[in-house]
Amino acid sequence: MAPIKYNNTTKEAIANYYKQGFSMSECSKKFKVSKPSIRLWLKEMGINRTPKEGTLLRINKGIGRRENHPNWKGGTWIDSRGYAWINHGTVNKVKNEKSMHRYVAEKVLGRILTSDECVHHINGIKTDNRNCNLLICSNAYHNFLNNWMASLYMKEHFSN
Repeated sequence: MAPIKYNNTTKEAIANYYKQGFSMSECSKKFKVSKPSIRLWLKEMGINRTPKEGTLLRINKGIGRRENHPNWKGGTWIDSRGYAWINHGTVNKVKNEKSMHRYVAEKVLGRILTSDECVHHINGIKTDNRNCNLLICSNAYHNFLNNWMASLYMKEHFSN
């Protein structure tokens, strides 16, 4: 079976569909084109992909901005990994967003965390950002804690 040749008109139709707020997956299904092809064509046309595509709300659903979404909680949201984030506004046209657990830890410490410091959720619930549930530690110790908790879970649930 010979591959289908797409002309510039089809590529422009796909680009317009994408500009209306539809994701690459939706464009792929509608036009029966692979996502890598769509990604390449958009890049050739100078159309930048939306950041975090698939996690941000799309304009075509009538939602547009996060603030207009029914789940908007005034500057906080949950990302695809389950962590809470907070928006501090913009500084020099750059969004100032930070994970909630790092924000809370920095407020308690009174300083910004260094890159080798990590915040661990003691009870394992990523959205529980109470001060008493957060532990500031090194990345190595954080990995140790996660492995230790995983081994305890395995022993509790899968041992004979």
